[in-house]
Amino acid sequence: MSAPELNKIHFTNPKLWSKRKKIIAAVVAIVLTLAGITTGVVVSHVQHQKECQARQVTFTEKKTQLDQAISKAHEALATVDESVKEGEGSRLAHTDGFSAADEGKAATAALNDAITKAEDAKKAEANKDGAQVKCLDKQDVTDAEAALKAVEDQTLSFTTARDAYRLKKATDEANAKMDAAKSNLAQAQKDADEQIKIVDEDSQMASDGNVKAAYDALKNVNNESHSISTTVTADSYDEAVASIEKAKTVDQKANDVKNAQESLKNAINAYHEAQAAQAAAASRAASSNSGSRSYNSGSTGGSQSRSYSGGGSGSTGGSSHTESGTGNPYEAEHARIDAELRKRALTKEQADSGHYTYCFITDYGYICS
Repeated sequence: MSAPELNKIHFTNPKLWSKRKKIIAAVVAIVLTLAGITTGVVVSHVQHQKECQARQVTFTEKKTQLDQAISKAHEALATVDESVKEGEGSRLAHTDGFSAADEGKAATAALNDAITKAEDAKKAEANKDGAQVKCLDKQDVTDAEAALKAVEDQTLSFTTARDAYRLKKATDEANAKMDAAKSNLAQAQKDADEQIKIVDEDSQMASDGNVKAAYDALKNVNNESHSISTTVTADSYDEAVASIEKAKTVDQKANDVKNAQESLKNAINAYHEAQAAQAAAASRAASSNSGSRSYNSGSTGGSQSRSYSGGGSGSTGGSSHTESGTGNPYEAEHARIDAELRKRALTKEQADSGHYTYCFITDYGYICS
């Protein structure tokens, strides 16, 4: 075996090394090992820093989202704040009593709990301020994400419960107001029909100008009232609110009918008062002109000459005149009015029956309308 071959075997076989060479080899091995460890540590540190930075970026994003979610949660709670009147500020209509209702209590408690946990999750970064190396844990980011989801979910649950409550409140109000409005309208229509019937049964009264104008106005508004919608729809909150407004319209129409009926009633009363005054005047005129009469039959055709004196007997204190014709016009008018009043006269029991709104007493009985 040649010398080079012997040297090669000697170099590759540690058993043949001298003590000095063995020490050198050990030192080299240690150095290489330490270098490897150092490199690994450096690489690990760099990787750790990158992970810390990534978690910091993610946490900062989640923290911003948490602030926004918490703000929306507080805004939702403000919509039912009973320290503010409904419709003022952020307070919504038809939320009265929500906070005291079972569903309101549960939704409010759950949302407040989610807000508290979200606030705590935001503090993870501040809790690291005293650390020698400030680096958020994976759990910090996970907790922030969970808190964000919880506050968003509870805000949605709260608003859903609130809106369901508002819909029920608005629907109940719409039904109650429409029921009252329909009852009011039905009574107004019934009274109007009765008032219209009174005029329909008296053609002479119907021809009076004031009565006719009021009669036509009442018929028109009464006919309109029969075509108005009284249906409540409440598939959504907006529909329920619209039905509340519809009930107000129905109630207003009932009042329009009542006002028109009152106008006709006043016109009828005025007509009867005028008729009564006319009858009284005619009666007085007939009485004052029926004092003394003399009838002289002529020789032709049955014509007659009448002499009237009123106010006394004898040759003094009265006035006299002679009238030719076929009859006394005052007596004819008096007879007509007398017959009309007798036909319309009622007994006291009839006048007190409650069917009439205005009555006055005459020599013939009660005249009512």
